Amino acid sequence: SMSGQLMLWDRRDLKKVKYAASLPRKHGAIISLSVHPHRNHIFATGTETGTVAIWDIRNRSDNHNNNKNNNDKGYKLFAGHNEFTLINDIKFIGNTVDHEINGLVTCGNDGETQIFQSENGNGDFWKELSQSTWNH
Repeated sequence: SMSGQLMLWDRRDLKKVKYAASLPRKHGAIISLSVHPHRNHIFATGTETGTVAIWDIRNRSDNHNNNKNNNDKGYKLFAGHNEFTLINDIKFIGNTVDHEINGLVTCGNDGETQIFQSENGNGDFWKELSQSTWNH
């Protein structure tokens, strides 16, 4: 959203927000979103300021009002592209042989493509990522 919020609804009850959390205002609007192909509780977002956030909503799926008091932010931030660069697209990537997802690829309007990748392919791969950059 333009306010940096990630909000999810259960389609069976659209009157009630199932999950809500916000990035700090300095990161601006969420521009791009990708859902992990095998773990639907993990999302990746790119912002208008070049920041990448990986969200794990497993422990935060209660009513969004309870999240205000939760010390677990539910996301991890990575300095992505140059400051004030829109991250136009973000996708999960992995090994095609064993279908292991262990990274992200992002592209921004700064002309760069970045890969965030981990040697660790388990469910928490996103906690330790290395970063590579290609200039177009």
